[in-house]
Amino acid sequence: MMLFTTSWDDGHKLDLRLAELLKKYNIAATFYIPKKYLSECLTEKDIMHLSKTFEIGAHTINHVVAPSYDEIYQSKIWLEKLINKKVKMFSYPRGKYNLQIKNNVIKAGFSGARTTADFCLEIKDPFEMPTTLHVYPVPYRRALNFGISPWNLRGWLPMAIQAFDIFSKRGGVFHLWGHSWEIEKFGLWNNLESFFKHVTSRKNITYVSNGDLV
Repeated sequence: MMLFTTSWDDGHKLDLRLAELLKKYNIAATFYIPKKYLSECLTEKDIMHLSKTFEIGAHTINHVVAPSYDEIYQSKIWLEKLINKKVKMFSYPRGKYNLQIKNNVIKAGFSGARTTADFCLEIKDPFEMPTTLHVYPVPYRRALNFGISPWNLRGWLPMAIQAFDIFSKRGGVFHLWGHSWEIEKFGLWNNLESFFKHVTSRKNITYVSNGDLV
């Protein structure tokens, strides 16, 4: 039995395209959205639209690395007022955090926080939630340590498919994450859809949001 979750950072306008692809394959997702960061960002109307189908998580107000408590707390308050739902999850900008930042996330009232640690299938601490795979061009040299063949490192899709096939036999949580603007930048839309087709062709997969895991 495997749980499959996805998460997407930064709140780029292309998240709307990504949302349509996720809906096509009935895949759950959490979108981590800062209030002010990218020039082509989601509008508040866009965020409200996304929240009808997907979980919305906080990502600070200004996408600050090493954010203050106020940056963390106010991002939660802003989103909760906007979407009229509880915001359970937080994503550390660029995956950077320390004990003080983690404690501030807990103090702000979140239930969990996602990092960018990869090739993990187990969540030991909900405030240090790891991921399994980043939607980003190879090389993924660390993938060799998990039984992925050098031949499949020639591209993201063959590497991702073999990683999924290996990890699905072990069970646990497969966590795919990325940025819609990176998918566009590196031309990975077709690869991502092919990966979704592969995943959803398998049985005994349960699709959950990040918040469902804490």
